[in-house]
Amino acid sequence: MIEEAVNVWLVLLFMGWVLALVAWAAGGSRK
Repeated sequence: MIEEAVNVWLVLLFMGWVLALVAWAAGGSRK
């Protein structure tokens, strides 16, 4: 159970990091 919870947390963290990177790239290109 612990391993599954860690995997889910890592996936959510990775997705959040990707979205933040995309948002930062879009904002920088617009400026």
